[in-house]
Amino acid sequence: MTIRFEKLSKYYLESCAIKNATGKILAGEKVLIIGENGSGKSTLLKIISGQISPTSGDVFLDGSKLKNDFRKRFSILGEAKFLYLDLTIEENFRLLLQTKEEQDLAEELSRELQLVTSIKSTVRELSSGQRQKVSVVRALAKNSEILVLDEPLNFLDSDSKTKVAKLISEAEQTVVLVSHEAGYFPSFREAEVRKGVLSC
Repeated sequence: MTIRFEKLSKYYLESCAIKNATGKILAGEKVLIIGENGSGKSTLLKIISGQISPTSGDVFLDGSKLKNDFRKRFSILGEAKFLYLDLTIEENFRLLLQTKEEQDLAEELSRELQLVTSIKSTVRELSSGQRQKVSVVRALAKNSEILVLDEPLNFLDSDSKTKVAKLISEAEQTVVLVSHEAGYFPSFREAEVRKGVLSC
C-alpha cells in the first residue's frame, strides 16, 4: 500500500509542529524519519497513520483519502503502549491479537526476544525494557499492511536493540519509523524533519 501525503501542516495554538510536508512511501518500503527532538517527527508519524488530524493537507492510501476505517491497516507502536497493565503478557496477546496465526507469531517473537520466562507475568510487573519488547511483539505480530513505530528501541539494552532492529528490518510490511538511533537501520531510506519541514 502506497502512502502519499501533500502539504501537511499541524499547528498547536501559535506553534507550528509540521509545515507543508509532502512525500510518498511506496508499498513495502522501509523509511526512517530522523531529526532533532521537537522537530516534528512524531507529529508527522501520527498524521500519516491517522492518529491525529492535520491542520491542513491530506494523506492518501493507494489514492484514497485516509479515513478512520483505514486505521485497521496500520500496526502502531507509540508513546502509548496499548497494553493492559493488570493482564499477563500471554493474556494481552490473546486479547489484542485477533487470529491464531497472529498469536503464534507473537509466541515465536517472544522467544526470540527472551520474553518466554515472563509470559505469565502481568505487564505491571515488567521493567520498562520488557514492556517495550511486549509492545514491539504486539505491533509486529498484528496482520497489518503498514508498521508505524515511534522510537521502537527505547528502554532496550544494546543486545535487545540489535535483535528488535533486525526483526523490524526483516518485516514484510511497509515500515515507517522514528528513531534517534539511525545506525540500527542502515537499509532504511531516511527522511529528515528540520523545524517542522520535511526533506526526503
